[in-house]
Amino acid sequence: MLCYKDMTFCSFYTSCKDGDNCFRALTDKVLEDARNSRLPVSNFMEKPDCFKESKAKMKRFFDVIKKGY
Repeated sequence: MLCYKDMTFCSFYTSCKDGDNCFRALTDKVLEDARNSRLPVSNFMEKPDCFKESKAKMKRFFDVIKKGY
């Protein structure tokens, strides 16, 4: 099946140490561009092998959830 940019994107980039610079990050811009091209997006179902957990990013994520945002 043909998908946007013929690659798999990563929704885990927000909690990954290298996520800010990852070319596979499933950002809002990627989703918007895919929608405009009318192509489906392929994304990882599990964290990929390149994933490196960032404790600082995970803490910020859970702090936001605790506040109810």
